[in-house]
Amino acid sequence: MCGVDMSPDGAQEYYNSIIKMYAEWGVDFIKVDDIARPYHKSEIEGVQNAIQASGRDIILSLSPGEAPLKEAKHLNEYAHMWRMTDDFGTVGNSLKRCLTIAVIGFRMCVKAVIPTAICCRSAE
Repeated sequence: MCGVDMSPDGAQEYYNSIIKMYAEWGVDFIKVDDIARPYHKSEIEGVQNAIQASGRDIILSLSPGEAPLKEAKHLNEYAHMWRMTDDFGTVGNSLKRCLTIAVIGFRMCVKAVIPTAICCRSAE
Protein backbone atom coordinates (compact mmCIF):
# COMPACT_ATOMS: atom_id res chain seq x y z
CA MET A 1 0.00 0.00 0.00
CA CYS A 2 1.34 3.37 -1.00
CA GLY A 3 -0.74 6.12 0.54
CA VAL A 4 -0.25 9.78 1.31
CA ASP A 5 0.96 10.80 4.75
CA MET A 6 -1.37 13.72 5.45
CA SER A 7 0.78 15.26 8.22
CA PRO A 8 3.47 17.10 6.19
CA ASP A 9 2.91 20.45 4.51
CA GLY A 10 1.71 19.97 0.96
CA ALA A 11 -0.16 16.70 1.49
CA GLN A 12 -3.62 18.28 1.26
CA GLU A 13 -2.47 20.45 -1.65
CA TYR A 14 -1.39 17.27 -3.47
CA TYR A 15 -4.88 15.80 -3.24
CA ASN A 16 -6.45 19.18 -4.03
CA SER A 17 -4.46 19.37 -7.29
CA ILE A 18 -5.37 15.84 -8.39
CA ILE A 19 -9.07 16.15 -7.56
CA LYS A 20 -9.20 19.60 -9.20
CA MET A 21 -7.82 18.05 -12.39
CA TYR A 22 -10.38 15.22 -12.24
CA ALA A 23 -13.17 17.77 -11.68
CA GLU A 24 -11.99 19.76 -14.72
CA TRP A 25 -12.16 16.53 -16.75
CA GLY A 26 -15.78 16.07 -15.66
CA VAL A 27 -15.15 13.07 -13.40
CA ASP A 28 -18.07 12.41 -11.09
CA PHE A 29 -17.03 9.14 -9.40
CA ILE A 30 -13.72 8.34 -7.70
CA LYS A 31 -12.84 4.96 -6.21
CA VAL A 32 -9.83 5.04 -3.90
CA ASP A 33 -8.21 1.65 -3.36
CA ASP A 34 -6.06 0.59 -0.42
CA ILE A 35 -7.46 3.20 1.93
CA ALA A 36 -10.15 1.39 3.94
CA ARG A 37 -8.07 -1.53 5.22
CA PRO A 38 -6.00 -0.67 7.04
CA TYR A 39 -8.16 2.35 7.77
CA HIS A 40 -6.52 5.65 6.77
CA LYS A 41 -8.79 8.14 8.51
CA SER A 42 -6.83 11.34 7.80
CA GLU A 43 -6.28 10.40 4.16
CA ILE A 44 -10.00 9.70 3.66
CA GLU A 45 -10.71 13.13 5.11
CA GLY A 46 -8.07 14.65 2.82
CA VAL A 47 -9.64 13.16 -0.30
CA GLN A 48 -13.12 14.33 0.71
CA ASN A 49 -11.80 17.80 1.58
CA ALA A 50 -10.23 17.99 -1.88
CA ILE A 51 -13.53 16.94 -3.47
CA GLN A 52 -15.33 19.69 -1.55
CA ALA A 53 -12.70 22.24 -2.60
CA SER A 54 -13.08 21.24 -6.27
CA GLY A 55 -16.60 22.61 -6.42
CA ARG A 56 -17.84 19.55 -8.31
CA ASP A 57 -20.21 16.90 -6.95
CA ILE A 58 -18.05 13.77 -6.98
CA ILE A 59 -19.01 10.46 -5.41
CA LEU A 60 -16.25 8.95 -3.27
CA SER A 61 -16.00 5.17 -3.05
CA LEU A 62 -13.50 3.49 -0.71
CA SER A 63 -11.99 0.06 -1.11
CA PRO A 64 -10.99 -2.68 -0.46
CA GLY A 65 -13.27 -4.31 2.06
CA GLU A 66 -13.86 -4.72 4.74
CA ALA A 67 -13.98 -1.23 6.20
CA PRO A 68 -14.18 -1.34 9.99
CA LEU A 69 -17.77 -1.11 11.21
CA LYS A 70 -16.59 0.84 14.24
CA GLU A 71 -15.80 3.66 11.77
CA ALA A 72 -19.34 3.71 10.33
CA LYS A 73 -20.04 7.25 11.50
CA HIS A 74 -16.77 8.54 10.01
CA LEU A 75 -17.34 6.62 6.78
CA ASN A 76 -20.83 8.02 6.49
CA GLU A 77 -19.50 11.56 6.95
CA TYR A 78 -16.54 11.37 4.54
CA ALA A 79 -17.49 8.86 1.84
CA HIS A 80 -20.50 7.87 -0.21
CA MET A 81 -19.63 4.19 -0.63
CA TRP A 82 -17.37 1.68 1.09
CA ARG A 83 -16.84 -2.04 1.16
CA MET A 84 -18.26 -3.90 4.12
CA THR A 85 -16.87 -7.29 3.11
CA ASP A 86 -14.19 -8.74 0.93
CA ASP A 87 -15.16 -10.19 -2.44
CA PHE A 88 -17.75 -12.91 -2.19
CA GLY A 89 -16.19 -16.30 -2.78
CA THR A 90 -12.85 -15.57 -1.14
CA VAL A 91 -11.70 -18.05 1.48
CA GLY A 92 -13.96 -17.86 4.53
CA ASN A 93 -16.28 -15.28 2.97
CA SER A 94 -19.58 -17.10 2.65
CA LEU A 95 -22.81 -15.52 1.45
CA LYS A 96 -24.29 -15.84 4.94
CA ARG A 97 -21.30 -14.01 6.46
CA CYS A 98 -21.52 -11.24 3.84
CA LEU A 99 -25.24 -10.72 4.47
CA THR A 100 -24.77 -10.74 8.23
CA ILE A 101 -22.09 -8.07 8.01
CA ALA A 102 -24.25 -6.04 5.61
CA VAL A 103 -27.20 -6.06 8.03
CA ILE A 104 -24.99 -5.13 11.02
CA GLY A 105 -23.27 -2.38 9.05
CA PHE A 106 -26.53 -0.96 7.77
CA ARG A 107 -27.91 -0.75 11.29
CA MET A 108 -24.75 1.00 12.52
CA CYS A 109 -24.86 3.77 9.92
CA VAL A 110 -26.22 7.06 11.14
CA LYS A 111 -27.98 7.63 7.82
CA ALA A 112 -28.13 5.74 4.54
CA VAL A 113 -26.93 7.40 1.35
CA ILE A 114 -29.23 5.14 -0.66
CA PRO A 115 -32.10 3.73 1.42
CA THR A 116 -31.82 -0.02 1.40
CA ALA A 117 -33.57 -2.88 3.11
CA ILE A 118 -31.77 -6.18 3.52
CA CYS A 119 -33.80 -9.17 4.55
CA CYS A 120 -32.31 -12.60 4.93
CA ARG A 121 -33.68 -15.82 6.31
CA SER A 122 -31.49 -18.62 7.51
CA ALA A 123 -31.71 -21.79 5.43
CA GLU A 124 -31.13 -23.82 8.57
